[in-house]
Amino acid sequence: MKNFTISYQVNFTYEDPSENISRLIDITMQSKNLHSLQKILHEHSIEDDVERNENAKSKVIDINSEYFLIVDHKGKQVWKDWNFKKI
Repeated sequence: MKNFTISYQVNFTYEDPSENISRLIDITMQSKNLHSLQKILHEHSIEDDVERNENAKSKVIDINSEYFLIVDHKGKQVWKDWNFKKI
């Protein structure tokens, strides 16, 4: 098994648009290879692991998370998608 670090952008949409927030986070996962990891990521949810806007008074109406960078255990970039900058 190899260790991979996955970078995510997570966007929280609130009823009040002024409370919307975006976070960039890194998580570490193990997998046999990149292809197996991407299968796992397709089904994996990180939304409960991300800090939300604790000052928000309205409810969250949508959470969107996308990974945009994967680095292997040696620090080598093995996958990227710089199109994540949609905000």
